Amino acid sequence: MRFLAQLVRLPMAALAYGVDVFVKTMQESQRAVNQPGEPPSVAKVNNSQAPIYQAPIYKEIKEMADQDLSGDELKVVRYRIIFKKRDLEVTLASGEELVNYDTDGASFGALKIAEFVTKVGAGEVTKPDLWKEERYARTRPDKAWSIPKEDRRYIGFLFEVLRHEPRQEKEYDREQVKELRKIADRIGPHRS
Repeated sequence: MRFLAQLVRLPMAALAYGVDVFVKTMQESQRAVNQPGEPPSVAKVNNSQAPIYQAPIYKEIKEMADQDLSGDELKVVRYRIIFKKRDLEVTLASGEELVNYDTDGASFGALKIAEFVTKVGAGEVTKPDLWKEERYARTRPDKAWSIPKEDRRYIGFLFEVLRHEPRQEKEYDREQVKELRKIADRIGPHRS
């Protein structure tokens, strides 16, 4: 009988210990996020000698770039178009832009890459020096260069939203007055 009682208690004790370890780890993680500096890499649970590994959550959150391009507010965005093929890695284009429309990272990246490829095709972008040295990316007779079709998969896009700003309210009253004046000018003087 005693054996059966212990057999029933064992899974319950293991579950209770597991929940306790989980709660302590989550509390330590929360403390690490709320405190400046590096979180502890090892946390002791129940003052036991068995360390439990804790991921450096604070560091990860701190280093995440803002990539939210949604909404109607103004967003200042820094971006880079890169080429990632081994031994030919270069930044193809970079810049900052004010985005005043609702979009997402993939759409914004596709737009910027399309603009870049159009400029390359028009001969407005010089070939990177590394590519000249390595004799990479063929040059067409009209002196515009292009990336080989099979290597276009190495084009990458990185971006970061530097700042969000609310948009100013529209000046409806002024617009209405302008429109009313236009209508009045078209009608002409009022006749009785």
